[in-house]
Amino acid sequence: MQELKENSTIINEINIKKSRFICLLQKVTSEKAALAFIKANQQLSATHNCYAYIIGKNQNIIRKYDDGEPTNTAGKPILDILLHYHLTNVVCLVIRYFGGIKLGAGGLIRAYANSVKMNLKNRELVPYLETIEITMQFPISKIKIVDEYLNYHYQIIQITKTFNAPISYTFRLATTEIPALRLWANNHAIKVTLFEHKDS
Repeated sequence: MQELKENSTIINEINIKKSRFICLLQKVTSEKAALAFIKANQQLSATHNCYAYIIGKNQNIIRKYDDGEPTNTAGKPILDILLHYHLTNVVCLVIRYFGGIKLGAGGLIRAYANSVKMNLKNRELVPYLETIEITMQFPISKIKIVDEYLNYHYQIIQITKTFNAPISYTFRLATTEIPALRLWANNHAIKVTLFEHKDS
């Protein structure tokens, strides 16, 4: 199983017989996040907003949507490419602006599949690691050592910070990293809370 290394949205566009296919890929860790990404990025002026997403350590949640294209000519080819790459925790939205020339069922399948393939080309994929949500709480006097530790060891994580007393940092971390983090936190009298809901 693999996942995207990048946390930011990956965008690519191809043009086939005057139709524009804009492909957006995003790393997500829940179905809620996947649906929020689709809602935020779909273009209502487009002819179609088709998508597929896969969530969970065993690809537990798999969804696809054709948005008015003939059945299984959009969502399924998008999904098939994601599955071909053994991806999980990913959402893919392909936005189509119709250019006036019909592609036929086979042409649509190839177009949507190629849109995703081209976007995944040369993207760095990494082995999937199960993650869990963590909250760290600490007084403001320890913010410097916490920031230094997290920046040094976990540069790519996204942290939600709350600066009430005590300060609270919430982020996701691979379960294999938890023992080392807990040991460091205990040595510095920093409270670490693990949430039971792991990857969906």
